Amino acid sequence: MITLFSGMLVPIALWPEWLAHIAAWLPFGGLIDIPFSIYLGKITGMDIWSAIGKQMIWVVFFLGLGRILLRRGFSRLVIQGG
Repeated sequence: MITLFSGMLVPIALWPEWLAHIAAWLPFGGLIDIPFSIYLGKITGMDIWSAIGKQMIWVVFFLGLGRILLRRGFSRLVIQGG
């Protein structure tokens, strides 16, 4: 799924518009497609900060989710022995 939605197999610019719109809101595009688009000059100016901002929102979301799941896992953890 990461390989497909990051644009690694087929660049997101070549996808149908409806699928590219969905992929634009997933975090996987930040792995391949967004850095290449910035490098090639397809994303410029304030759009660069918008793309980086979307990725930062995903980072904060996944860090929060990870902390919640880790806390829940530790609360259920039982260690036997000495």
